[in-house]
This record gives sequence, C-alpha cells and structure tokens, in this order.
Amino acid sequence: MPRPIVGQTFNVDDRVMKGPANGSSGANPSFGTRYGVITECLLKRHKNGARHHYYKVLWDTKQRGEHAQHVLAAVPPDSPHYQPLP
Repeated sequence: MPRPIVGQTFNVDDRVMKGPANGSSGANPSFGTRYGVITECLLKRHKNGARHHYYKVLWDTKQRGEHAQHVLAAVPPDSPHYQPLP
C-alpha cells in the first residue's frame, strides 16, 4: 500500500520546534530543543525530481536556518513556548 502524499505542513508565522540532534530516544527532550517561527516556505526539487518542502526559520536565539519539513514539529498550544502572534 503506497504512503499518502504529504503537502505543505507549516505556513509563514507558525511556531515550530526542532528536537535534539543526538537521535537518542532516552535523551532529555528539553535538552537541545530549539523554538522559532517560520519566515519562508520553499519547494525544492531533488536530483531525482522529487519535490520536498523546506522552511526558513528564525529561532528564538535570533539565528536563522533552513530545514526540511520532516525535521520540524509544531509547538503544541499548551506549551510554555507557544506564543501566538498578536
């Protein structure tokens, strides 16, 4: 059974988080987690022609980054890091 096609998950001004990069499931989830806001949505084609969604993020530390969709997750509304725009 083929997997369903996933479209664009996030929009500009959405709050997102990126988990720790160590890949350990037993790691403290708050260690290394970054929070930020989507500033731009991009659609890139890989060498094989497949299209993938990328996002430019402005992190709370004022650093910027470009990340693939599968690396980011939405910040839950009940999180203390959730800050809706006015």
